[in-house]
Amino acid sequence: MTSEFINKLLDELERRGIRRNTIECILQEGSSLYLENPNDLDFKVVVSYYNPKAETFSPIVIDGTAVECCFYTPRDWNRVCDYKKAYFIVECPDMKCVYGDDSNFKRYDVLHDKNLQKYIINIYDKFLFNVDPNNKKIQPFKKKRLWNFLLFAYRIKNNSLEVTPTQLNTIQNAHDQKVEVESYQVLFEDIKRIVNA
Repeated sequence: MTSEFINKLLDELERRGIRRNTIECILQEGSSLYLENPNDLDFKVVVSYYNPKAETFSPIVIDGTAVECCFYTPRDWNRVCDYKKAYFIVECPDMKCVYGDDSNFKRYDVLHDKNLQKYIINIYDKFLFNVDPNNKKIQPFKKKRLWNFLLFAYRIKNNSLEVTPTQLNTIQNAHDQKVEVESYQVLFEDIKRIVNA
């Protein structure tokens, strides 16, 4: 994450109408924070204003790397759980500021906040592990989302933000879609019991 790369990202954002003076901070998120082979780079871009119709841009390519940006105003980010399936808040403690000032960026604490834990486990219940095939309003998660669940599960199981090298390897395999979601049904039920205890 060189300054040259960030400047190219800022130039690309500017071409798409996001001026530098509206950006409070840019935070690296997603699998690239944890895994050797993330396939792309994901960023949260916190801005004073953005066009809601452009919340996520189609991937940008910088130096041969696919980049995807999601945009939030501070107000929207602070209430993201009210309007999104915000499973990605598990990554909050690790999101790395690569531009600007993230001192006002809310870091959700899923390790200690029981309500957030229940919110997240409910998402994985409905959208990954126990999808109701008769509910046409629910669009199930893709198999790849298993990696996000495993990060959450291991943090809860370890009672720590740290995950072991073996757990990281399992997360990588889930990200690479080398394992089946069904293989982790027992782990899901175990974490669900812990969260709802």
